[in-house]
Amino acid sequence: MAKPKKFQRTVLKVLGGVGYFTLFMEWFWLLALYLPRIIDSEIGETIFPKSEPKPVEVPPVEAVPLEPSLLMTVIFVALGLAVFVLLVYVVFAKYIPGATKSARKVVHVATEKTVPIIAHKPLEKIPARKRNLLTERVQFWVKFGAASVPLVVVFVSRFHSSSIESQLLSLGFALMCGVSVAAFTLQIVIAQRWGAPKASVE
Repeated sequence: MAKPKKFQRTVLKVLGGVGYFTLFMEWFWLLALYLPRIIDSEIGETIFPKSEPKPVEVPPVEAVPLEPSLLMTVIFVALGLAVFVLLVYVVFAKYIPGATKSARKVVHVATEKTVPIIAHKPLEKIPARKRNLLTERVQFWVKFGAASVPLVVVFVSRFHSSSIESQLLSLGFALMCGVSVAAFTLQIVIAQRWGAPKASVE
């Protein structure tokens, strides 16, 4: 099997990154939408009991009129731009690779746990060729399932709602699911066409 060229490895890596990052964002938004509701429910109150906060008395403070100077305005604008640049750097340099790595790790762990169940024998006792074939197939279906579950949850939970918010949420999750599945599928198809090794599509 020929070793893939640098351009081919980059394309496969980008497709995998897009798939995993979109997968991560699906689950992130799903938890952001429904985790507060679960915590506020009876089950959530049982698991996470709420303690009544003690009232804090704040002494009244006389307001002093402030007139911002031109220098202070420039400083605040500069600080705002610096914070924005920092956030962009964190998102693109730290958050996206971290999210992609986390999603990839979860998929790999799920695949490793599923393959022995399907083969009805421990992973180390499965012949190498059969193990690789099973791993590739199971990994794809784990990715497909992980991308589809958030969409199904949102669609089912808002099936009877005709509000614009529900329609936009369903559309957003459908788009994320479509992008993730399409990226993973293209990665596999292109890798097979180029004769790339299995490691290129992980």
